[in-house]
Amino acid sequence: MDIAFIHPTLTIYQPFHDSSFMNFLSISPKIYDYVGDTSQNPNIAKYRGFCDLRVLGDFHTWQLAVIGRLGNECNRGMTQIDLTIPLGPFLSDQKHDIDLAFDAQYFNGYGDTLLTYNQYTSEVRLGFSIYR
Repeated sequence: MDIAFIHPTLTIYQPFHDSSFMNFLSISPKIYDYVGDTSQNPNIAKYRGFCDLRVLGDFHTWQLAVIGRLGNECNRGMTQIDLTIPLGPFLSDQKHDIDLAFDAQYFNGYGDTLLTYNQYTSEVRLGFSIYR
């Protein structure tokens, strides 16, 4: 099974009059469909639905993203919250630019993976990224 999707993004720079609050706000709906053989995941739309909505805010290089999804049955959705904090200013001097970031993620709901799409999960994940 594959997933075909459209994922447009609207980004508003300095969305509030006080530009010291937020650098940008990004809104991204993701509309998708399941293509190919779905015999291994026969009722995936019931749990994952056909669309997500992601809202991302950049607060002085700290980024907070919230993703929401509603399955075809209203009690089968998910929420994911991601916080990304750049570590470059703490790890390097002005001559070198390190793009390493600390990531914290909270996932709650259905559809975390294609293998466990029909199982409810609630997880906290911590890690590092080299790109965000």
